[in-house]
Amino acid sequence: MFKILHDTYFQWISTRGKRKAWFWFAYDVEFFTLHPVDFQFLVDMTSSQSSDWSIEQIWYANKLFPSLENFLDEYKCGNINKTRLEFPKEATNLYSSLNTRQPPLSPLKRRAPIQIEPDGRRFSTAGNTVAYMGWKIRHRMSPTNGFQLFDISFDNEMVVYEMSLQEVIVIYSGYTPSARMLHYADGAGLFGTRHRGLLPGTDCPDNAKFFDVHLYSSNENGKRTYENSVCIFEHNNNSPLRRHRAYGRSGAFYAGLLDSVLVIRTIMSVINYDYVIDYIFHQNGIVETKVSLTGYLSSSFYFTEEEHYGGHLQKHIQAGLHNHLFNFKVDLDVKGTANRFETLDIKPEFKQDPWNSREHHQSKYEKHTRYNEQDAQYTYNFETPKYLLISNHNESTAEGLSRSYRIKFSGISKMQLPEDYGFAKSISWSRHQVTVTKRKDEEDASSSIFAMWDANDPVVNFKNYSQDNEDIIDEDLVAWITLGTQHIPHKENIPNTLAAGSQLSFFLIPYNYFDEDPSMRSPDSVRIVPKDPKRPTEGAIVERGSGYKRTVCIPTKSKIDEFLATNSTFIFT
Repeated sequence: MFKILHDTYFQWISTRGKRKAWFWFAYDVEFFTLHPVDFQFLVDMTSSQSSDWSIEQIWYANKLFPSLENFLDEYKCGNINKTRLEFPKEATNLYSSLNTRQPPLSPLKRRAPIQIEPDGRRFSTAGNTVAYMGWKIRHRMSPTNGFQLFDISFDNEMVVYEMSLQEVIVIYSGYTPSARMLHYADGAGLFGTRHRGLLPGTDCPDNAKFFDVHLYSSNENGKRTYENSVCIFEHNNNSPLRRHRAYGRSGAFYAGLLDSVLVIRTIMSVINYDYVIDYIFHQNGIVETKVSLTGYLSSSFYFTEEEHYGGHLQKHIQAGLHNHLFNFKVDLDVKGTANRFETLDIKPEFKQDPWNSREHHQSKYEKHTRYNEQDAQYTYNFETPKYLLISNHNESTAEGLSRSYRIKFSGISKMQLPEDYGFAKSISWSRHQVTVTKRKDEEDASSSIFAMWDANDPVVNFKNYSQDNEDIIDEDLVAWITLGTQHIPHKENIPNTLAAGSQLSFFLIPYNYFDEDPSMRSPDSVRIVPKDPKRPTEGAIVERGSGYKRTVCIPTKSKIDEFLATNSTFIFT
């Protein structure tokens, strides 16, 4: 009837080598993290022998008891105001369940829109290589780091050597011991093993190509196959990537390009949270990385003292304020490996207008080359806007502009823990939105599976990557990019946090890398010109790069429901 949960903590440990955890209880119903019980205990787990573990403290009825014996004595003597709860009834409309509610949002029994490929797939796969509209990408699944991309090229020229998620941390706030000690570094769960089956038609389109992943991990007692854990599909964003309509009788025209992209998607389920991770490849050379957060909240038993630490979502349920932070490794190779990190610093200018006697306000920018690693740690400041560029000074345009790629992000959050508090030393990457370092084989990751526990002596101390302050001029560089968001839970997060409104992303954008927009070669382009420029409203010529003709397609019927009726291995293992 009960499920025991544990939340590791570090704040109260002052003696080197101690390992302790607060355990809390929840009713074992759908879904247990939204059914906490008013009972927690602190366990000293320092010894490698579980027989030596001991319960040190008890939390119950808004009171901390110094020992298990003291708690039992007080409980038996009736000195405690006991908490009385009823076990949740197994109802289809239980607030924490994902059973569909009534009445339906629409009386119409019609299916949702779907995308089709009228001429078949436009991407191809061979082993672990994917090709699409000038792009080529290799992918693999690491047991520890999870899904990784390598050798990302456009027009047969390397752009990114490696791009991968490094770590996910979630730092909670609360009043009770367990609620305030929830400091997770999810890499401890081995990211590769958290990628499970994706459902066609929901997690990915029905027409996506799905890949199984084969891993060897001690977590799974050896080799294991994770079916349908990666999907790849072409997606129509239903919005123009570029367009213009020119007015006027002598120069009227229309030209545009629908933004069709390749999406490589995985979804990690880490206990209660689900992270949808998309790598998106646009036809103009842009690479977009997007994280969407969904799944269940973590919660604790409600006390009035919790008011400022989260959302009071049910009578006895408090979901704590928490901070999500994600770190990605991006090893850009811009026209080779001799790269520089530069910023274009945008500043206000106020001076005499040379064309009249007035003083004039405007903006200007100055290029700032970052010569060493400590100068290449970027922390967002609204007062000092910047473009962040990885550039190659050996490759220039005809105008003398360095070929570059720009790093742009959407969705950042400040790490608020002091640098010497808790496990902050193990997650020093979270201090900056971008850190650029010289690539080294021994600096291949920003975190480790031990980050939750090793703050006294981190296995991977990311701060040291910049501490030696090496020169980064014309070197092989790695950008470590951090995304994040603060989440104060609210009623609409019941039963699940919604992906809409909780998406974080960063973009790699060509910046003087090409001589023009490469999407001008897209077969999806459309251009419309008048038959007679002097009479533009009397008919037009439509030019389509693909030789497109409007067709009516009948999509094939999805057979996933019939398949699952006899084999649900991929979705539940």
